Amino acid sequence: METMFFGAVATGGFRTMPATPEYETSVGPTRKYVLASAGKQAGDPLKAAKAIAAFVAAGAPRLRLPLGADAVAGIRQKLSQLAADIDATEAIASATDF
Repeated sequence: METMFFGAVATGGFRTMPATPEYETSVGPTRKYVLASAGKQAGDPLKAAKAIAAFVAAGAPRLRLPLGADAVAGIRQKLSQLAADIDATEAIASATDF
């Protein structure tokens, strides 16, 4: 199978990280969040793997592949924030051209 770079996969929560104590001191609150959500993530790793394989096999993949409704929602929220920032600063940005 030929491989190709297709950009970034943006995942939501998937049940792939085992609950282990090794990183407790270095990641603190993030580790607690992971442990609290372990086994409760909406994303199905098998469906994600199949989606990635189908995405690559399609032959014309996009730069990004969001996986999971929470990933899509997070990206849309970020895009909305970026649009608001650009709208608020467009005049300043445009005024810097020659």
